[in-house]
Amino acid sequence: MAHEGYECVEYADAEAAVAEIARILKRRGAVFAAMIHHADSAIVRQAREGIEQILACEKSGLHAAIRDLHSLLPYGGASVNPDSRSSG
Repeated sequence: MAHEGYECVEYADAEAAVAEIARILKRRGAVFAAMIHHADSAIVRQAREGIEQILACEKSGLHAAIRDLHSLLPYGGASVNPDSRSSG
């Protein structure tokens, strides 16, 4: 059995991520291979900045205000392609 995925291990707490990988791969013969970005790489820095921005929005309450505004949209806040909505 093979599985391929992109799981962003380098953005998580390393110790917790390794423990979870070990828990999932308990079965004998299971193999884990990963390409992990360097901690100072541009992609990891960008991801950390994004996480910091999300946490700042949550802390400020902005996420709740956006959620409330989103629910007022004419299509009920459902994820839709704007081009697929009727023109009225």
